[in-house]
Amino acid sequence: MITELNTTILSPARRPIPVQNDCDISEVDNVEFVFYKPSVKKFAEGRGKVFLTDLRLIVVAEHPTDTFKTLSLPLTSLNSIEREEPRLLNANVARIILDDIRPSPNSGLGEYPMKLELRGPKADKQAFLIFGAHLLKAHERAVAKSRTMEDEFDLPTYGASSASSSSTTYITADVPSDAPPGYEP
Repeated sequence: MITELNTTILSPARRPIPVQNDCDISEVDNVEFVFYKPSVKKFAEGRGKVFLTDLRLIVVAEHPTDTFKTLSLPLTSLNSIEREEPRLLNANVARIILDDIRPSPNSGLGEYPMKLELRGPKADKQAFLIFGAHLLKAHERAVAKSRTMEDEFDLPTYGASSASSSSTTYITADVPSDAPPGYEP
């Protein structure tokens, strides 16, 4: 999984600049984030804004530090998304847990999977729950779209000449020329 830490380009208003074909879906303010690394209990934590596009999830720290300013996660790379809703009316806030985040090789974060926990604002639980639903749906669409693109690239080519042990080719008159291999009338 490709994780980009502190590489998202922000506008002066601290909003991510969209990449090519990137379309905004949703955003939530005042979200608490905790980023865990296996070797260190809490790698980074704080508050900020979370943006969801059709290609990626972006966390922007409210008060950037040297360790954490932004995090950009491609939706197709997320393996595990858990949503936890508060069980009681006045209970803890809703949470979204992204597990098995693998950093990119040159990020300096190591090679072990990490975990990101997002906690919604207490003042606006409903907005965070809706954001979580949007995240799950956008993730499903991104994965389905990437699979479709992979299938298009892996299509076999018919009619291409291939080396065979036999030098004689037999063609039956009633078989169409664009028929797939093994076609029998």
